[in-house]
Amino acid sequence: MRIEHDENGVARVVSYDLGDMVLLRIDEGGEMPMGRAGDWGAVVQISPGGAHLDIKIAGHSASRKSTVRGLTDIPIRIVQPCDSAGKPIPLPHKGVAVSGTLRERGGQGWKRSAGAL
Repeated sequence: MRIEHDENGVARVVSYDLGDMVLLRIDEGGEMPMGRAGDWGAVVQISPGGAHLDIKIAGHSASRKSTVRGLTDIPIRIVQPCDSAGKPIPLPHKGVAVSGTLRERGGQGWKRSAGAL
């Protein structure tokens, strides 16, 4: 995932990578929403431009045999990064420029990008 900071120093995720774990912050919109706040899983597909994600929830927040195996076309604005147990991951504040995926993160914190303050 790639994280940037706004003019106030608030961090936000601007793009996700395949395999990143995400948590729905709010219910999915639409006439027949499938995703509910608190659902979480692995990113399995990213739309061109990166504005929407397909998320595999079976084996994560839903059982492996769940009828709903995944969520499709989820806007990135309603998700946030989480760990493999569905716990939200706090984003670093301004002064720590970061980039990396959860796989790169490991137990050593976020990977600093070149030119970090």
